[in-house]
Amino acid sequence: MESLLRDLRLAFRNLLRYRGFTLAALLCLGLGMGASSALFSVVNTVLLKPLPFADPERVVMIWNQFLLQDIPKAPASGRELMDLRSQSSVLEEAGGVAPLLVTLKAADEPEELLAGRATASLFEVLGVKAALGRVFTPEEDVFGNDIALLSHQLWRDRFGSDPEIVGRKITIDERPVIVTGVLPEEFSFGTSRFDLWVPLGLAPDRMLPRDFRSATVVGKLKPGIRLDQAQAEMDVIAQRFQREYPESYPQGSGYRILVVPAHEDLVGNVRGPLLVLLGATGLVLGIACLNVANLLLVRATTRSKEV
Repeated sequence: MESLLRDLRLAFRNLLRYRGFTLAALLCLGLGMGASSALFSVVNTVLLKPLPFADPERVVMIWNQFLLQDIPKAPASGRELMDLRSQSSVLEEAGGVAPLLVTLKAADEPEELLAGRATASLFEVLGVKAALGRVFTPEEDVFGNDIALLSHQLWRDRFGSDPEIVGRKITIDERPVIVTGVLPEEFSFGTSRFDLWVPLGLAPDRMLPRDFRSATVVGKLKPGIRLDQAQAEMDVIAQRFQREYPESYPQGSGYRILVVPAHEDLVGNVRGPLLVLLGATGLVLGIACLNVANLLLVRATTRSKEV
């Protein structure tokens, strides 16, 4: 132990003596290690950590495909979502969300925001509970219902984290809307950062045509259901759609319904670039280590006579 302390004191004195060398080595290692650590934290958050949903391994994304029309992923219409919910035996529940630009007027300052028109079942599928107040109930999932959920960021930035926000009225698109709750800070829906949420409302008498597709569909598989079983059933439902609505699903379109694990779907577009960046920063760290090794060799040559 005494020998180790003596060596450490000697090393520390040498570092203080050769300050230029010490500074150069610290800069090289600091840049390499800092970049690698920062990017690894991003990779860990995006690729390695499970999604902040309940039972994330059972959550899937459901897309329309028109392969012969070069459309690998298309959203669904409200009618398609309703049919999936009623005809599927592998889904415990399914929900949908469609983007909508709205204007929020708070403190006499209008601001354009991205809202998500969501079914109440979406929050059930994702297992999301409100951090303040509550999410929509099925009875409130009515088209044009004047209620809204706030994202945590909007609640913090525009309403000063007001603990009394639940039950208050805010103005959206010149209409008074009642806030029912605030979503948790960690909740996010992939790369879509919705500022607030309003009911989608799948009323059969108010529904747009089957070809009007704008909703992203999220489903939750029943316990024990494998992905290949879910895909097989969706293939059967797609064939049924083609028979019953040939004008919406032409035979030459290559139509099918695709089921993809939510984690794979939400991070699929960034997985490759992130891994490339991680490899690049690893290379930078390796170069930094080589630079420090070269500095040590140069320093050793100055002491060749002593050796």
